[in-house]
Formats: sequence, structure tokens, C-alpha cells
Amino acid sequence: MSNKNQTKTNQPQLTGILGIIERTGNKIPHPIYMFIAFFFIVLGLSAVLAAAGFQTVNPVNNEEVSVVNLLTAAGIADILKGFPTEWAGFSPIGAVFVATLGLGVANGSGFLNGTLRLASNFKSKFLVTVLVVLIGINGNLIGDAAFVVFPPLIAILYMNLGRNPLAGLSISQFFLICFFACQFIAVFAKSNIGTIVAIKCGLFLKDSGIQGVGLFLLFVFLVALINLFVSSMSAKWAILSTVFVPMLLIAGISPAATQMAYRVGDSLTNNITPTFAYLGIILTYAQKYDRRAQTGTVIAYMLPFSISFTIVWVGLLIIWTLLGLPIGPGYHVFL
Repeated sequence: MSNKNQTKTNQPQLTGILGIIERTGNKIPHPIYMFIAFFFIVLGLSAVLAAAGFQTVNPVNNEEVSVVNLLTAAGIADILKGFPTEWAGFSPIGAVFVATLGLGVANGSGFLNGTLRLASNFKSKFLVTVLVVLIGINGNLIGDAAFVVFPPLIAILYMNLGRNPLAGLSISQFFLICFFACQFIAVFAKSNIGTIVAIKCGLFLKDSGIQGVGLFLLFVFLVALINLFVSSMSAKWAILSTVFVPMLLIAGISPAATQMAYRVGDSLTNNITPTFAYLGIILTYAQKYDRRAQTGTVIAYMLPFSISFTIVWVGLLIIWTLLGLPIGPGYHVFL
């Protein structure tokens, strides 16, 4: 028993820059506590910024956008009333329910066990890596549920445990994280803080005088930065699209290219975002193999991939744009 525990706890620690990042990141609270803290921070900020008159003008419709004070009797009542509907309407939950049912059938029929046994016979590390990449690519077909489903599958390929970890799959922590995550996203949207900040960032880019490829790439990095604080892809797009699509359109960049740049920027920092709703699930699986694993451990291991993604994606965007290649049938980056 002690030997088994020892293999789980005495894992080699990261050194150098990654070790520093791991130790620093491990001081970050669990995602559940982070979302709770962000929830109350937004409530407090909404009162302070509303009193200070923090506002701007939406360049799309020329309407004034101001911060809504949520620390009022009406605001608190609206938030409490929306708790059940916000949680039930949170998009990842439905996808996870459907995917879990499908996995139950695949697991009960023996399909998963047979597939995993076949994959475990691969002797080449390169083939295993290719298989993991293919699993990740196809995971996009089930959307957000992939973050709940595929970590144990990939773990068994690397650890070669000889058993199916999905048999004991528990998604209770996922639902708990989703509850607090969706409440934070809801109050953040109601306060208009994110909308105003996004508009001001857009106006800053517009007034910076940067044009062409430079403006295109600056938008990519801005999305990657915002992604560290607002991890929901749909929430970010709802905020940013109303500002940047028309702004970049004026600069001669097509709306299709703007959405493409948004998806690129969103993917660069997804795996190192502390506010990522699925981070708790990934931590749960990681701690089965390394009990000392915390938020910083996940970020430190994922950072090299994030840097690689940035280099490859940004390089590809630059080459594609400079060569004037189409991004789709009849569409180019520049109009």
C-alpha cells in the first residue's frame, strides 16, 4: 500500500523556469474558489465603477454603455432569481450529459476496452503521440465535453495501466465548477464591465495607427490576453465581436478573417487559463497519478505547448496573409 502511494506522490518535480512557474501557479486557489472570488469582486467593482460613472459609447450603434450597479436590492434579487436558469442553461452541461450517455454505451459494450487495449500495443512513442493528436482533433466533434471525456483515455495510453479509468468516471466536480463559473459569467455580463473594457481596448487599437498585418496580429494577442480572465469562448465573442468586427472591417479586414483570428487567439492560452471551467476536471485526473499536482503544475506542463501554438499559429497567419491566400471559398484576409 505504501509503495503504491509512493509512486503517486514522489514524482520528479519541474526545474528551471517551469519549476518557478509551477510553484507560483500552485499558489493560485482552486477554480471553484477563484470563480467565487471573481463573483464577489465583480459585484464590488460594479458598485464602485457605477458610482464613478465608468462608461463609454458603443461605436456600432452610438449608444451609451455604462456599468450597472449589481449591489442593489433589485440587482441582488435578479442574480438570485437567475441562479437556476443560468446553471441549467450553461452550454457545456448539455454536451457533457449527451457525451456521458454515449460513453456509457461504448464502455458497457466493451468497445472502449478493446480500442484501448489495441492502442496500448503500440510500441512507437511517435505513433502514440499521433494517436493522441487525432483523439484531440476528433474531440472537437463533441465540443466542451472532450475535456471531461478524453483526459482518462489519454492517461491510459501514456501510463499503460491496463484498465479503463472511465469505469470510475465522476463528473460531480465538473457540475460544481460549472455552477460557480456560469454565475460569474452571468454577473460579469450584467455589469457591462467586460463590454466597456472591450470597447475601450478596441478604440485603443483603432487610435494606435497600426494597420494591415500588424493590426490583425495585435487583435490575436489581445484575445489571448483577455482569455486569461474570461475563458468562455462564446462570452468573449459576444463582447468582442460587436466592437472588432466593424472596426477591423473599416481597416479592410474581412469579418471571416476577424473570426479566424479570434479562434486563433482563443486557442493560444486556453490550456494555461486559471479561470478555465474544466481545469478542476483536469486536476482531478492529474492527481490520480501525481498527488502533488495543482493549478501551477498543469500550467507549467502546458506552457511549452502554448508557446509552440503561438509560434506556429502566428507564423502561419503571417505567411498566409502576406501570400494573399484565401481563407475560404471567395474570402481573403483583406477585402
